[in-house]
Amino acid sequence: AATVAAAAAPPQPSAKPAPPDEALLPAPINKAEISATQRRAEFHAAKEAAERNRQRVLDEQERADRAAAADDATELVVAAGAAKPIRVPGHIARKLDRRQAEAAERRLRRGSEAGPCSETEACGDAEEVEERDYAPASPVDEAEVRRVEAEREEEAYSALLETLRELQLAQPFHHLSPDGGEDELGATRPAREAAQPAGFVAAPDEAGLTFELVEPGSADGDQLRESAAEQDLLAAGLMSGVDETPDEELGGAGEPSALALRRVLRGHLGDAAFDEAHARLQRVAEEEDDDALVGDLQRILGAHRLDKLPMMLQLIYLEEQRRG
Repeated sequence: AATVAAAAAPPQPSAKPAPPDEALLPAPINKAEISATQRRAEFHAAKEAAERNRQRVLDEQERADRAAAADDATELVVAAGAAKPIRVPGHIARKLDRRQAEAAERRLRRGSEAGPCSETEACGDAEEVEERDYAPASPVDEAEVRRVEAEREEEAYSALLETLRELQLAQPFHHLSPDGGEDELGATRPAREAAQPAGFVAAPDEAGLTFELVEPGSADGDQLRESAAEQDLLAAGLMSGVDETPDEELGGAGEPSALALRRVLRGHLGDAAFDEAHARLQRVAEEEDDDALVGDLQRILGAHRLDKLPMMLQLIYLEEQRRG
């Protein structure tokens, strides 16, 4: 009966929790109502600010692209030994850099192919390897050695002439003023630094001062390509200096002698410039980069007398033939 009475009794209420401290509660937020007009005004203001930022980014990108195009039109190439940098078109500067990198890669590859020892042989100390006397495995073919050396000299000479021709073709760009104003010929820099579109050929006018873009498929482009060989022959004749030299100075008909060439070159260049250039050409190393040689010769002779370089090479060839 006591158990039934306890179960039937109503439950006792629990103790109420203490009220929280009002100082610790956050301050009530006053939620002010925003009208539709004010909301639309804030939206339009944010939209205008975003449009201004987008236009600013586009303007900065356009200025950067314009500066990159101007830098690509002409670049300053610092040749070894040159008195001052040479300004050439961007595609010629990149070609010279690529040729120099390929020459360095060929030298590195030749050095790696001719290793100090093979995998099957044990390499001794460096001093022992240097002091070891190696006997030739087979007799040396002198004729083959001379043939290989002649091929290398011809290849180096062709690369040198190609570099000189590229620099001569780039001479109209040398008159550009660095500050963007008018150059010595009266033309503004942006008018002559326009980027050349891909697939087009830059054809100089009769005066050689301005360039006109010619499409390869057109009649002008075909005529330009057909006359390339004739222009090469004309450039070789102008570079040789024969057209400026009387026949009596060249020693009469036939091949000019070494003494006649020496006398003509001394008359054109002067004794000091001739002696220095002649000595520099005789000190050409086998693996020397042609760009460094061109830079030294330009410093010695000057850009206006580089056309006498083929005559210098012919003189050295005749002297070697006479000594041989």
